[in-house]
Amino acid sequence: MHIIAGKYKGMSLAYDKPWVRPTTSMARAGFFSSIGDDIVGARFLDLCTGTGAMAIEALSRGAAASVGIDARLELAKQNSTKLKVEGLTLYKNDVLRALEILERKGETFNIIFFDPPYAYEGIEDVVDNVSQSSVLLSGGVFAVEHDNKTHLPERLNQLIFYRRYDYGQSKITVYRV
Repeated sequence: MHIIAGKYKGMSLAYDKPWVRPTTSMARAGFFSSIGDDIVGARFLDLCTGTGAMAIEALSRGAAASVGIDARLELAKQNSTKLKVEGLTLYKNDVLRALEILERKGETFNIIFFDPPYAYEGIEDVVDNVSQSSVLLSGGVFAVEHDNKTHLPERLNQLIFYRRYDYGQSKITVYRV
């Protein structure tokens, strides 16, 4: 697994832990292609960051800052150190708790990417939380990677369905504010 484009293009990432199911290169390329230049200068939030690949890819493509949240940060820290990544902040925390803390601190993001484990039972809770919070800026993008069996609503509070991308056993549902 490697970074696809930008400053860190071609650099390989560690991902060989049994608890990690990283976003595939095809899905990462498709997602970043779909948001185009919106990434340049953006603040990017990677929920369930795992390897840190999405957060690092965002910085590689021109994001001003990336924040990665996960209950386990070993791989994200390892990859960030290996690539000497600048602009990445990592927090070890539960996703819902992290969203509460970020909102309380007044942190805001242009793009939020949420890629929980497929067995994660709180996807709808996180989508609902983001739809009601001020963490996602107006005009922002919220994307959720999920398995084929998960169906997310077309509209939820401030979130409006934009597109769904199919990558075999996974899908990425994209909302805009």
